[in-house]
This record gives sequence, C-alpha cells and structure tokens, in this order.
Amino acid sequence: MPIDRVKAVWRELLIGLFCAVLVFGFWGTAVSTSWARIAAMETIEPYGFAVHEQLMFNFSQAGDFFQTVHLGYDDTWTWSGHRALTLPINGFFYGLSPSPLWLSKIQIFWVLSGVIPAAWLGKRHLKSVWGVALGATCYLLCPATIALSLQDYQDLVLATPCLMWTLCAMQAKSWRWVLLGAVVGCLPREECVPLVLAAALVSYPGNKRTWFRNIGIAAGVGIVYTLVLTLLFPLSESQHDMPLVNAFRQVFQWPPQLFLDGWPYLGEFYSLLWAPIGLVALLAPELLLPGVALVFLHMTIPWGHGVDRSWGGHIHHMGPALPFFITAAIVGSSRLLIRLQQFKRLPRQSTAILCAAALVFTLNWSLNWAQYYRLRLGFGATPPTYTHPVWGLVQDNLSPDDIPIISSRLALAVSSRERSYTFDESLLEKAAIQGLGAGTHLIADQRNTPLVQWAMKMTGATEVASAGPYVLIQWADGALDSNIPRTPPQALQDAAPWPGMPQNRGQIAGVPPRKAPPPPPGPPQNGGQNGPFRSP
Repeated sequence: MPIDRVKAVWRELLIGLFCAVLVFGFWGTAVSTSWARIAAMETIEPYGFAVHEQLMFNFSQAGDFFQTVHLGYDDTWTWSGHRALTLPINGFFYGLSPSPLWLSKIQIFWVLSGVIPAAWLGKRHLKSVWGVALGATCYLLCPATIALSLQDYQDLVLATPCLMWTLCAMQAKSWRWVLLGAVVGCLPREECVPLVLAAALVSYPGNKRTWFRNIGIAAGVGIVYTLVLTLLFPLSESQHDMPLVNAFRQVFQWPPQLFLDGWPYLGEFYSLLWAPIGLVALLAPELLLPGVALVFLHMTIPWGHGVDRSWGGHIHHMGPALPFFITAAIVGSSRLLIRLQQFKRLPRQSTAILCAAALVFTLNWSLNWAQYYRLRLGFGATPPTYTHPVWGLVQDNLSPDDIPIISSRLALAVSSRERSYTFDESLLEKAAIQGLGAGTHLIADQRNTPLVQWAMKMTGATEVASAGPYVLIQWADGALDSNIPRTPPQALQDAAPWPGMPQNRGQIAGVPPRKAPPPPPGPPQNGGQNGPFRSP
C-alpha cells in the first residue's frame, strides 16, 4: 500500500476516534445529567416537562394530543397551540418506552444528530478531512448545545439540529437535498419557517443559479407549510403567548417599541452562543446575521413574557439562533486556516500548533463551564445520586389505571399516564365539579394540613404509604367530593428541610445553578424612557 494511502487511513482513523470520543462524551454527560435532574425533580420547569410528556403519552397511546396536568391552553394540536411536526414524530418514538428519562434521551439524540451536518460543513469549507473534526468540535463542545439538549424540554429546542441540517442542505448540489433540508428546518415549530428562507439566503453554494434555486425552494416550502397549517390547524384565541412572534410585531410596528430588557445580559447570557471560540464567526458575518437578529428580538422581550436570560432557565428560544452561530464559527475557522496556509513565510507546523492550542483552550473552557453548570461528565449513563421520594410512592403503589392528584411541581412523577391532575393547577379548572372525585389517589406533603384534611374527608380515605414528608392517600372507587374549595390549595415546595433530603438544590449532583428573575423595572426616567433603547 502506498505510503500516502497509509497516512490517509491513519488520519481518518484518528479523526474518527476523536469524533467518537466527543459523541460518547456528549451522550453520557447529557443523559447522566438529565437523569439526575429528573430524579431530583429539578428540571427547569417540572410541570412543563410533565405537560410535554403527557401530550406525548396520549398521542402515542390514543393518537390525540391532550393533557390534564396543566390548566388552560389549547390542546387540539399541541401544547399552547404551537404547530410542531416534531411532536407527532417524537410521540411515535416515545411510545416505545414511555417514561420521562426516555423522553429526555429522545431530545438528546436529536440534538446530538446535529453533529453530522456540522462535520459535513467543516469538511466542505476546510476542503480537508480534518474539517470533520473541526465541525464536530464546534458543535459538541459549544456549551449552549448541551445546555439546550437537557435543560428545557420544548419542541423549539430541536430547531438547533434541524436548522443545522438545513444550513448543510442549502450547500448541496442536488435540489432534492435542498428540498429535504427545507422541510426538516420547518419541523420544530412555525417560528422556524422564516429561518429556513434565511438559511437559504446566507448559504452561498458557489453558483448564483443554484443559490437562487435554493431560495426559491425554501420560499416555496415555507409558503406551502404555512398554508397547510393555517387551513388544517388555525390559530385559536386560547393559545399561549408566543414571545418571539410578539417581539417581531413590536419591532416592526410603527412607531416601533424597543424594550431592550435583555441588553444588560449581553455578556452574561447571550455570549455563551459564541463560546468558546465563536469569535472566529466574525470571519463569516453573512452566516451570523440571522442569529444576531434572533438575539436582538429576544432582547426586546420584556421580563415576565415567557423567556429567561439564564442558562439555568427557559432557554429554548435560543435553539433557532445557535445553528447560525455554530455554522459561522465552522466557516470562519475554515477561512482562517486556509488563509494561514497560504502564507508561505509561516512554518508548516504553525497551523497544527494553532489548532492544538485552540483545542486545548476549547476543552479547558468547556470543562470549566461544565463544572459551573454541574454537568455529570462521563462516557456512559450514570445513575443519579439522589432520587426524590415521590418516585418511590408512585412506582411502588400506583397501577397504570390509577388517576393520581399531585402538586404541579411534582407532576413529572405521574405524567406518563392518560390522566393525572394537579391540585394547585388543573384540578379545579379541568374537573371543577368532581374535585378530588376526578382521581383515585392524592400525593401530598403531610405538612400541608388543609390539603391532607380535604383528602381524608373522602369516602373510604386511607393512608396507603409515605416517604419522607410525602403521603399517598387513596379513597373508595367512585367516591364523591362534597368539600371542594373555592380556590386551589397551595403546594408546599419543600419549604422546610426534612431528614434524609438535601438541604438545598445545590447539594444535588447534576442540578444547575439558577438565578432568580430580576426585580420589575423601576419607574420611568429621562422623560418616559425606561430602558436604554425604548421608543416613545
């Protein structure tokens, strides 16, 4: 075998091994961390995850989206009225092994799949097989990628891998790949439709005719997708607020309203989209434009309108922006390396030394961030160190046909079933006439005396089991509730320490730091201006 071929084989094996280490490290870390947060009931919004899972469960079992965990919202298509074609796809896979952990693994898998187009983009733009390693590094070692995969269980998170596939497809020669990429980019949510067109606009395939063809295909797919959704699943008045849509309307109305509440968080929150070496993305500014525009829109959303600006909070709206930052970093890095190789005065080893230094810096930065974010690093799934006592009560004492009633914060323990209610959220809205009679069991903190007394007044009520401060109460089948309160009781959110339970969430391995939301804006100042860029 020629020596050049031997070197090529070894080079490909080395790159393949490097990528495999990144992939298994990402998978093991994400699954272990997600598992720890689920077991401890410390996901960003446990009841939101519970709603998402119950929608998946009922679709996988009955072919229809409905949930009883949360009050309100239009469930005729998906939670809060979003039209996301990824949900029926995930509903099918979820039905293979219904559980919160399996649902989290599905999300991690889809986010992880984005490494394939990232590697392809790296190889294409670097014009070398080493580009595979470049693309995989930029995608898998970006802290925002793993944060999205395990923190916020929303359909919009899947915009990260789907739009990576779109950006990749827009540079293919075949119109079939372009068409497929445009369709995939629209799947996560209706908000992604204009981003598919944006991906076509900023991805120049090297030929003007092909570029215009791609733009036409992307526009056509967006128009058809929008018409079909509008006709088959029209928006309803009961749907949930869509922050980015509202931000778009505020910015482009006349006169525009620019409430840049997010401006102070430019370095603290939004900068993670660039980390660790994202500044090389400035060498591919055309690819950055859609991502920067989304960040700007996100900044204009006032506090209290469905967004957080902490990577321990609601971050799914960053999902559509991240692919443009990562792709720009890949392309910018490729342009830099190619330009360096053209300088004949530089030593031949200079490029390799620069790449090694960048890799060491990236690994060090990502590991430090992982420690801060309390990721459970590893190459395989590691069981959690702490499991909330409610899981044992549910798994050891409830059958699949039972209908439990629980607090909204702990609803994730009972969401993988057709019906389950939350006494502080959905019960008095979805079963107002029945009260506790709509269920068969109540799981409550026994320190919540009014709630326990309410349950014990049911016919045949008895304490079945207890774990920590929580008690499981059952009553006779078909028992009527004659003591329905006018207002729902409040749940005790582990307000006081209990022996055997962590004193605070910071003691639970894998649980991230979470910053409290800022105080409301102060009174208007400077002639009615309340922020740095507020219009009259």
